[in-house]
Amino acid sequence: MTSDVLLPFNWQSNQWEWLVSRYRQGRMPHAVLMSGPEFVGKENLALALAQKILCVTPELEAGDSCGRCKGCLLSAAGNHPDLVLIKPEVDGKAIKISRIRELASFVFQSAQQGGWRIIIVNPVEKMSGDAKVALLKILEEPRGKTVFVILSHELGRVPATIVSRCHKITLPIPPENVVLSWLHHSSNDKNKIKKALELANGRPLLAEHYLTGSLLSQHEEFNGVLDDLWNGQVSPLEAAQKCHQKAALGLMDWYRFRVYSMAKERSDGAVAQELFFFYDKLNKARNW
Repeated sequence: MTSDVLLPFNWQSNQWEWLVSRYRQGRMPHAVLMSGPEFVGKENLALALAQKILCVTPELEAGDSCGRCKGCLLSAAGNHPDLVLIKPEVDGKAIKISRIRELASFVFQSAQQGGWRIIIVNPVEKMSGDAKVALLKILEEPRGKTVFVILSHELGRVPATIVSRCHKITLPIPPENVVLSWLHHSSNDKNKIKKALELANGRPLLAEHYLTGSLLSQHEEFNGVLDDLWNGQVSPLEAAQKCHQKAALGLMDWYRFRVYSMAKERSDGAVAQELFFFYDKLNKARNW
């Protein structure tokens, strides 16, 4: 095999084996809904499955794609004509109905490589209301040798009508020991790895992002700003201006982590309880 083989992460082995088994048996569901927290590798698993299905000379014994054929090379490069990945055009924005209308014409065409067609939607809850209705209509008319892989970070926000038409696969946060071992490819500092995983709330790909980027140092600077605010060395406005320059990805999580840590450290039960109540409110605000 070569570096062009897309493989699932080691914590996804059970889900991968089930999907490959169904494909080999000719019983591949026409729609699969993969749900779980963000940053656990759902898109990676979906792309590995797509490459496996689109591979024309699979490594049958290993259950993996070959990484050498035209299908594998096009999949790895993101250029396969029979693979469509639908995501928000801009982070945080909705997936527009125009993308789903384009998808409808794609589904009813013949596969350009003469085999399967794979559609990955990531994440489904980012679709506009009209787009979800349009997707449901396509799912209601399954086509031969076409697989939808629909990803969701928040299953509770996915319409029941879409959920009911998919085979559901859950991808939870992996065991801590598995992730800690995996993260050693990003750092040899055990304390740094543990801190990153703690801040990422157990999510492996976010922890990797902490280790390979500047988020850890930004988190330390954020804590310094809060300390200065607590000690009266900066005003709330100055603190807000300094925090505004930090990565938006981490701010709410860092604040939640700070409040949670304070609550655990308090010996005063009443104060700790108030902090935990506030922590719950932050969680709700984050998921709004």
